[in-house]
Amino acid sequence: MKLFVQLFLLVVLLGNCNYELDSIHPPNNLIPQDTFTEVLKDAMLLESQVKAKNSNVQTFYQSMPSSVNVIFEKYEIDSTRFNSSMRYYSSKQNLMSEIYTAIQAEVEKEAAHLQEKEEEYEVVGGSEASSN
Repeated sequence: MKLFVQLFLLVVLLGNCNYELDSIHPPNNLIPQDTFTEVLKDAMLLESQVKAKNSNVQTFYQSMPSSVNVIFEKYEIDSTRFNSSMRYYSSKQNLMSEIYTAIQAEVEKEAAHLQEKEEEYEVVGGSEASSN
C-alpha cells in the first residue's frame, strides 16, 4: 500500500508539472524576429563596449540602462516591448538559437570586413612610409 501511495503521488506531481516555456504566447506587440535580431545584436555590442570601458561592476550596471535607450530609440521600441519579446523568443529554443546564430554570423562578417579595412590601411600606410 505504501508503494501505491508513493507511485500515486509521483504520477500526480509529474502530471501537474507545467513547463511555463511552452505556455508563453506571442505578445500583441511582438518585435518581428529580424528586427529583434538586430536589436539584440546592437544591445550585445553595446554591452561589450560598456563593459570594456567600465571595469567597475557597479558603474557598468548604472550606465547600461541609459545606454540601451539609444538602441530602443533607434528601433522605436521601449523596454516593456523588448522584455516581452525577449521572454517570448527565449521560450522558443529553436527561434532563439536562430537569432543567436544570425547574430554570430553578422558579427563575424563585420569583424572580417574590419580586418580587411585594417589590412588595406596597413598596406597603404606601409607603402607611403617606405616611399618617404
